[in-house]
Amino acid sequence: MAVFEFNDENYLREYFKFRKSADYFWWVRRLPIRGNVLEVGSGPGQLSEELTDCKYTGFDIAPGSIKLAKKLYPSKKFVCGDAHALTSYFEKDGFDWVITVDVLEHADNPMKIVEQMVRVARPGGKILIKAPNQPNMYFFLKSGKNPFRWRDYVMTKPDKFKWGSESDHKWMTSGIAFRNELLKLGCEIHVYDDWFLPVHRTRLIKDVLLKVSKYIFKPIFPHLGYNFIIIAQKPLKG
Repeated sequence: MAVFEFNDENYLREYFKFRKSADYFWWVRRLPIRGNVLEVGSGPGQLSEELTDCKYTGFDIAPGSIKLAKKLYPSKKFVCGDAHALTSYFEKDGFDWVITVDVLEHADNPMKIVEQMVRVARPGGKILIKAPNQPNMYFFLKSGKNPFRWRDYVMTKPDKFKWGSESDHKWMTSGIAFRNELLKLGCEIHVYDDWFLPVHRTRLIKDVLLKVSKYIFKPIFPHLGYNFIIIAQKPLKG
């Protein structure tokens, strides 16, 4: 699993400032997240600020991210390791919530991480996944591909379509692929939104266009939103 810039403290602090100014995790405050929480791909641990009523553990592959997280949040627990093997670091059935935000598109094997997330969640616990929904309408507008053939690009490599933020992504992730994987693992889907819009304070015009596109494009192309969020529940037995 690639680490990219997330060992560089200067980069991390700038990224931290951006997320703060953009109110990046506003949507978390609307969710009933309680209990023992594990964040997979925590970076410097900024999500922990929103989870004040939880016992929070941050987990990341980048030693630099974990080092900075421990500086910023000395009262929180942080563990460095590879998410493809979560059960090597944590007991099975241990967490009320297992969360990952904009991480799986960078992983070598995203579905392996999802399987591990389910295993470390307690029976009846929640798994929350948020990531870019790719291919989305921007992908088809930029690539010139036929949007009616969106199924051809579900969980594919983005090698031929590198631009902007996608240039460091290993996968073109899609909500439908992760929803299906969670169902295969026996989970019940409580929330599934692949036109999820995490509005940024600093990005008004783009957010307005995304909001408008939801009502223009979604009736015709229901799976081509810009982001997705899934909340699933691990089965009580099995």
